[in-house]
Amino acid sequence: MSPLASWIGQVALGYKDRAERRPLHGLVAFHANGRKSELDRIRNISATGMYLETRARWPKNALVSLWIQKTGSTDAPSDQRVALQATVVRREANRVGLSFVLPEGLTLNLWESPLKTTAEAAGADDVLREFRMAAAISFLAKLCPEGRRASCRLLRHELSNYRVSSAVDIALRAESLLSLKPRTSRMRVDPRLMLRILEEGSWAVDEWRRRLWAGLLATCWASESKSALNLNLVNAMSQMAEVHAKILIHACENSTKVISEDGVVSALPLTYTTDEMITITGTHDLHRIDCDLEHLAGLGLFIKREKSRFFVALDDTSLTPSTLGLELFARSSGHRGALADFYCVATTDFWSTGRTN
Repeated sequence: MSPLASWIGQVALGYKDRAERRPLHGLVAFHANGRKSELDRIRNISATGMYLETRARWPKNALVSLWIQKTGSTDAPSDQRVALQATVVRREANRVGLSFVLPEGLTLNLWESPLKTTAEAAGADDVLREFRMAAAISFLAKLCPEGRRASCRLLRHELSNYRVSSAVDIALRAESLLSLKPRTSRMRVDPRLMLRILEEGSWAVDEWRRRLWAGLLATCWASESKSALNLNLVNAMSQMAEVHAKILIHACENSTKVISEDGVVSALPLTYTTDEMITITGTHDLHRIDCDLEHLAGLGLFIKREKSRFFVALDDTSLTPSTLGLELFARSSGHRGALADFYCVATTDFWSTGRTN
């Protein structure tokens, strides 16, 4: 029997040898110690635990919260570190053996697969990527239990390497957003919507657009009253390039918002000169800017402009976000409450007193 067939058979039967430990260079662990963080050297690591050199005096069986990151400062970018929990199983002098606390049924695929050579599997990037993958799968399983298998299959088998990295980053950013909010432990997301967000968001190579997708994932909870709006928001986001996101963010941040007596939030007319539009979009191609504004209006994110038949300069260009555009910006910023609360407007601000914020 080939090594691959033997390995597949062992996995199918639930059989697993003792996890192989290997020394690892390029990764460190750090933990909070009072008001400061301490870096610990990882002597070796396996799919089930690791051995640290540390001055910490954790008692046996203690639950420890750690970060694993690439060697460097504690301010490593979010895609170069991951949070985890472990229990102390062994102590000797300045060394501690830890066992990872993983959700039931979740395993780490570090170097057990025969499809990887030792050189390919032993790198710090591979190990960190696998830990982030496991953390993302764990979060998505809690967010949408019925979509657990599909999300695991998507991340482990269906997306290319760089798209997986983006999708994992979106999931972990959404988890971080939800950890700051009360009453989110029972939040649930429709599995089709979750997979759509991960698939579409995985194309975002820039960090700030992944942040927008993460905000949308963290706010698209399952609700019959919200299902149509959630789908509209995801559809709109999936058709936005970097320049479209820049325009939407700028307009939503700078427009004056009002609220009608029946609670609908809208923006007052907003206009910009040609030079201002060039600054916002980062391009001098006026025809391109004009097409981008038409695209955003076609998505329903901006109030449609009145245009002449022929292309003219963009002086006094209308750039007024629609209620849907305002909703998309608020939700992609991680806001789960009323739109009026996000933009700090009240009914009396305009309709009762004529004032605007």
